[in-house]
This record gives sequence, C-alpha cells and structure tokens, in this order.
Amino acid sequence: REAADAYGRLIELKRQTGADAAAVTDLHYTRAKLLKKCGALDEAATAYEMVLAADPSHELAAYKLAALRGGAATSMPAEYVVKLYRSYAGKFDEHLRGALRYRTPEVMWECLRRTSSGAAAGEVRWSLAADLGCGTGLVAPLIRSSCRRLVGVDLSPDMVAKARERSIYDELDVSDIVDWLRAQAETGASFDLVVAADVLVYVGALDGVFAGVAACTAPGATFAFSVEALDASLDATVVARRDTGSSGRDGADAGVVLASTGRFVHDESYVRAQAAVAGLTVVHVERSALRYNKGKPVLGDVFVTQRLA
Repeated sequence: REAADAYGRLIELKRQTGADAAAVTDLHYTRAKLLKKCGALDEAATAYEMVLAADPSHELAAYKLAALRGGAATSMPAEYVVKLYRSYAGKFDEHLRGALRYRTPEVMWECLRRTSSGAAAGEVRWSLAADLGCGTGLVAPLIRSSCRRLVGVDLSPDMVAKARERSIYDELDVSDIVDWLRAQAETGASFDLVVAADVLVYVGALDGVFAGVAACTAPGATFAFSVEALDASLDATVVARRDTGSSGRDGADAGVVLASTGRFVHDESYVRAQAAVAGLTVVHVERSALRYNKGKPVLGDVFVTQRLA
C-alpha cells in the first residue's frame, strides 16, 4: 500500500512539472497493479480507467479492468502471457508443485487411463499427440510412454525453452494455440490425442480452440482438457459473466466468467455445448482440486472428449 501511495505522489509531481504523458500513463499502470496486489480493488480499477483515458489502446489495462469491474474479454492478451512467464519460467515448477500444490497433470492422466484402453498398461496408445499450452512440460512425463510422437506448443518462448530441457518432446513450437491448430489442419496433421492442462483459464471463449482441435484430429481422437469450475467459484472475486451473445454481471445463460484473478472459469453446461458444436463427445468429467490459491482449493473439471466420426 505504501508503494502505491508513493506512486500516487509521484504521479502528481510529474503532472505539476509537465512530464511526458506516456510516462505518467505508465506510472498509473504500475500504481494500479500495486493497488490490486494489496487488495484495494476499487482504487485499482479507477487507476486502470485513468490509464485507458490516456491510452484507449492499452490492451493490458483494458483486460485487467474487465477482470475487476466486468466487461468484454474473450481471452488473455498474448502480450500479458509472454511477459508473465518471462520472469516466472525459472521458478514455475517449484512454485506450482510447492505453494500451489498443482496436480492437474496427474488428475488428467488418471482420467485418460480410465477412458483409454492400453494407456494404463503403458502401451503405445496414441500415434501422434499434441500438448497445447505445454508450459515447462509437466504433462509430458506422464503421457510420453503412451505416445509414439509428442508435440508441444506454448505462447511463451521462455516456457518452451524450459520444456526443451526435459528432452521429452519430439517437437516444440512457440505459437498461439488457435493459430497453431489452424496451421496443423492446413498441413493435414491428424492427431489422435490432444491435451490442454490449465490452459483454457487463459482463453475464455472455447469455440476457437474446440474447432481447431476438431479440424486437426482423426475421428475417434481423444481431447482431454481442464477448466476451473464456474459453480465452485461464485464468490466475491467473480465480477464478469459472458455468454455467446452478451456480457454483464447477471444472466442465467452465462457460461464463461472472468474473475478478478484474471483467469476464466467455465460452466460445465457451456463446455458441453461448445464441445458438441465442434463435434466432440464428452465421455468423462471429473471434479477435483486442481491447485490451491492462498491456501484454499481451486476446484476444476477435467474433461475427456472424443471426436465424432
């Protein structure tokens, strides 16, 4: 809080001395982040509004304001993801496994074992597998022995560099996952397994990802993914709801929520509906504590789907 107040005084001083407007805008943005970090959410939102008043094209401020006060947002800005993991990649595994008690890969693997014959015995079950949003490669050790070829893709070059150190993937790409799926479809790729662990919390609207998966998978292919559960997240941190046609704080059909954490949470019925549109059949759903945040479990759903013939 003291740091945020110090920035407030600095902003006033810069105004009085006629400082460059862009510099003042940057100070407002930094102050907004500090205010959010100390829990002063209304003041943080006001600070983000000041950023946008000076620079309406400031994508990160718009996204973070949407998370605090509600508004239209269908995915996390790519710039934000890249910057976030540039500094986080080196300590990512330790933080997730330790402080956050992250276990999405293990839950997903158990779901795959139950629904895919041969996987439980460690047999090669899938010829070509894709790990969407692979991060540092936490899913790969679990599925590697069941895949003849394993490809990973992530938006963050720093995370991909860490994944490459594992020497598990046959190929690693740096790309937005929807763009990557589209490119794979254009080359005629035919995956029989696609996984996305703790990725869709950054995406929000699922139609693009689901359509992309359907376009580059073979009939009968398996697509396993996780989402944070909407019905388990209806608390004071949830501020914005979206459905396919509108956004706002209310609305019975809202299936995607942008929380003040900046992560999206999804309603099971919304996920099922979007999967059906893409020609994906849900064969298994499991509710579990996928990680912890501030000592409290974050409940999520792990889905296993199959592409229709």
